[in-house]
Formats: sequence, C-alpha cells, structure tokens
Amino acid sequence: MENMTTKKAAEKVVATIKDFVHQLALLQDLKIEKIKERTIEDFAQEIMQDKRKLASNPRQATLENVIGMYKKALS
Repeated sequence: MENMTTKKAAEKVVATIKDFVHQLALLQDLKIEKIKERTIEDFAQEIMQDKRKLASNPRQATLENVIGMYKKALS
C-alpha cells in the first residue's frame, strides 16, 4: 500500500472491512441503525488489539477511525 494514494488506501481498507463483515456472515445490506453502537465498538476494539491486522495500515489507527470505518462499511 506504500505506492497508493490516500484515497486508494482508504478504499482498500473499506473493502477489507466489507470482506471481513461478509466473512462473519453478517448481512451485507445491514444498516447501521440495526446494529447496536456497542457491537460496533466491540468489533473496533477487537481490531485494535490485533496488531497483525494493524501492521499493514500505513497510518496510525485510532479506535475512532476504526469505528468510523465500520460505520461506513455497514451503511
């Protein structure tokens, strides 16, 4: 991802999260209103604890960033 533009890297992150959600067998068309805010926070905290997944991110991830990415992926 080093040679990607910021936009392309962000799109790749969103695509990866969508794939992750699909792998978890969540409905792809699930809207954010149907998911409890706490569930998104739990998912985000799990990602923050997995240093292997964060290592490929070219930027420092924050809990707020990850929560935002989940919300975007699920909207």
